[in-house]
Amino acid sequence: MKAFSFEIRGDMGFFKKNDGNDIVQTTYNFIHKPAVLGIFGAILGFKGYYRVDRKDYMEYYEKLKRFKIAIIPGYNKPLKKTLVKYNNSSGLASEEIGGVLQVEEQVIIEPLSFKIIVPLIDSFSNEEIKIFSNLENMIKNNYSEFPIYFGKNEFLAYFQGYRSVVLEKVSDDMGYISSLVRKSEVEILYDSGFGLFEDTEEKTTIFEELPYDFDESGMYKKDIFVLTENKVKIKNTSNFWRKNNEFVYIF
Repeated sequence: MKAFSFEIRGDMGFFKKNDGNDIVQTTYNFIHKPAVLGIFGAILGFKGYYRVDRKDYMEYYEKLKRFKIAIIPGYNKPLKKTLVKYNNSSGLASEEIGGVLQVEEQVIIEPLSFKIIVPLIDSFSNEEIKIFSNLENMIKNNYSEFPIYFGKNEFLAYFQGYRSVVLEKVSDDMGYISSLVRKSEVEILYDSGFGLFEDTEEKTTIFEELPYDFDESGMYKKDIFVLTENKVKIKNTSNFWRKNNEFVYIF
């Protein structure tokens, strides 16, 4: 299957969880698919949220919602975070006395990077094929209509490393997955870690509930994803593809 890949990098990030409390706004450890589609929309110059007849719309989502991707984090453990407190006095942000709201956010403070793989889906419409081609050309030429960022416009990001790739269907049911993958799609084959005279290096596995889509009300749909250095057994190979010697999960 035809596809292309590229890297998104930045020095800091804040991927806001929408189910936290009002005291501290926390961040996901990884970028998620709705955020990646938002970056695609910024590159292509599509609109974000806007209202028509008292309903909220997202132009970029309407045009990109059938796109599928793989997300390969450039790190295998959660990055350092810190709490940042600031006053939000934008006017629309608060009904507090004086119009000032104190906000505390958990911010990722280490450089972070993600490789994104974007396949050309067989069932794409002519319009979607054109959008795919435009997106590929713009990324190939390092051009974006709007600035891209990791969660907030204070945390500017950039993309690089365009590659044209061919994905091959996975037939094996066991291997190593380099991308984020739904926990329900795999069985993790943990190493015992015990050897009589071996110094066995511990392998990292991270679980996190991440958004993967929007529902009809514009709220996140979520599922538990996993990033693991351990070998896995794939329950159903239909969403798994091979790029060179690595398996990736396309969703």
